[in-house]
Amino acid sequence: MATVTEHYDNLLADHYSWMFGGFDTRVAAMHRFFEGYGIMPARSGMAIDLGAGSGFQSLALAGLGFRVVAVDLSQKLLDELEAHREARAVEIVHDDFLAFAARNEGPVEFCVCMGD
Repeated sequence: MATVTEHYDNLLADHYSWMFGGFDTRVAAMHRFFEGYGIMPARSGMAIDLGAGSGFQSLALAGLGFRVVAVDLSQKLLDELEAHREARAVEIVHDDFLAFAARNEGPVEFCVCMGD
C-alpha cells in the first residue's frame, strides 16, 4: 500500500489543480472567501498554510497582505506553488506540517489547513 507521500508524488500531484477547477480559478475563489470573512492582517501579519499543496490559500492570503509560510510534504505541489509565487511574500517549506508546527516560533496571526 502506498504512503500518502507516494500517492501524491505518483498520482495526485499531477492532477491536483485541475481537480479543483484550475489554479488561477481556485486562488481567486480563496481570495474572495477570505476577503468575504474579513480575514486581513491586523497584528503580526504572519499566516501559515499547513498542507499548502500547490498554494491556493497561500497565494490568496499573500494577496490580502499576509506574509505566508506554506508547508507541504509534496515537492511536486510546492514546485507548482513556486512557479506561481512571483514576488509574493510566501516562504515555501518542504516538511511534514506536524513537525513544522512543533518548531515554529513567533506570533502567527492566522493559520489555515484546507483542502482534501
